[in-house]
Amino acid sequence: MSKETDYLGQNATIEMILESVPNSEEYVRQVLSNMTGMNKQCAVRIRIGGSRGSPDYIIDELFFDDDDPEHTGQPVPMKAFNGRTHKEIVDFEFYERDHWAYNGLSFREVQAILGRLLGIGSFSGS
Repeated sequence: MSKETDYLGQNATIEMILESVPNSEEYVRQVLSNMTGMNKQCAVRIRIGGSRGSPDYIIDELFFDDDDPEHTGQPVPMKAFNGRTHKEIVDFEFYERDHWAYNGLSFREVQAILGRLLGIGSFSGS
């Protein structure tokens, strides 16, 4: 990892890095938009091997056990996105586990972050 990215540890989340993200409200809005396509059964993790600013992110779809629907679903990486453009990254090396933070935020958690950024407490938009 470069010195530029040492500030991001394996436990980093979007919420922890918002102060360093330019136009954090739009960043979170775009992340949430990309998560919406997964039927809201997903989590987002940020790339820890990028540069400061708007980190790339990966969306994991969560698969739940029918016998235990309350248990956190098994995450499966589905799509990665460029943090600046929010366009899908199709280079499969980006999917390797050591590039990504271990902790993900659920759709509802990202929705709540956007609500706080908008100053409305909670946000229930698309």
